[in-house]
Amino acid sequence: MPASASETVAVPLFRSAEAAANAGPAQPSPEAVAPDAPSAVPVMSLKDAILNCRKAWNHAFTTAKARGEHDVHAREDATAAYCAAMPFLTSHGNIRAYMACVCHAMTTGILRKSDGLQLMVGARSAFAVFPREHNPGGRPLVSQHP
Repeated sequence: MPASASETVAVPLFRSAEAAANAGPAQPSPEAVAPDAPSAVPVMSLKDAILNCRKAWNHAFTTAKARGEHDVHAREDATAAYCAAMPFLTSHGNIRAYMACVCHAMTTGILRKSDGLQLMVGARSAFAVFPREHNPGGRPLVSQHP
């Protein structure tokens, strides 16, 4: 099955609102940024953001099981690690990636649906705080003449 366009779109992830504001409209490509540059903006697809959270979940779960914890406690630890790995709500791209991670977690049973819905409400509230992105295309004006 081919990947949809939305999961392959590169989304810049920012650690602070200042970093998002200073980024400007042009985002660097992953190839153009040196990997060890401290000011580099990490760019990843929504799918990569979900995979990052899944890696955190898997690592925490296997670590907890190796310590001999019961499945219930191991899943709690892993869910906390998944949530900690989700992007910060500091830019439009981060919010999109965060929402994708929450939806994936609800779909796969990592998060209860009620908890996931609360997180989605928080993400939508954060999205409302940011100014709207300028859309130069827009809809054509409708003539008022009868």
